[in-house]
Amino acid sequence: MKKEKLIAGGLVTAALVFAVAEYFLFPEWVAVQKNFNGEVSNWMPKYLAIPIPFLVTALSACAYYFLKQASKKKYLFLACIGLVMSVLTIIFNL
Repeated sequence: MKKEKLIAGGLVTAALVFAVAEYFLFPEWVAVQKNFNGEVSNWMPKYLAIPIPFLVTALSACAYYFLKQASKKKYLFLACIGLVMSVLTIIFNL
């Protein structure tokens, strides 16, 4: 149980660090998708682009911590997907 608490806490902490960094780094409109040519093909307002990956990670980490053993792996995977979303958004906007 202690291992799950550390993993969930680490995921939420990482998502919070990414969200705070994104808030200060991003302009008002954020690139969230690029096409095969490397050009931005989709934009989103900052107030939507930041909380979506954070909520995916935080809610999935909480589900990972509180739910039964049978469904833990899929919530851990989903929390990692939320972190990947944050990292890709940062990469797209640098």
